[in-house]
Amino acid sequence: MLNHLDWALDKAGYLFARYVDDFVVVCQTNRQAPEALALVKRVLEGQLGLQLSPEKTEITTFGKGYEFLGFSLSSRSRRMREKSVLKFKAKVHRAPQHSECWQDRPFQP
Repeated sequence: MLNHLDWALDKAGYLFARYVDDFVVVCQTNRQAPEALALVKRVLEGQLGLQLSPEKTEITTFGKGYEFLGFSLSSRSRRMREKSVLKFKAKVHRAPQHSECWQDRPFQP
């Protein structure tokens, strides 16, 4: 379904990254950003009947940074968001210890 957005952005010459329903559109100039946002809205709302999330939709610069897929990205740094770090640590903590792995036990048919 969102392939239509990919095709429209590509045809308009924008660079973008999309993973499932999260995406970032990269513009070369400040003037391009509102035009890109208008294109995204036209495709999502007009053609696909979808809405952009106001909380996740913003026009910013690479210098100021932005968040995408659990990372904070800017011209100065690329790091995991604190919430993502906490979720990762919780998953690692729940993972079985090496001594609990099935490979360490003899096979019993």
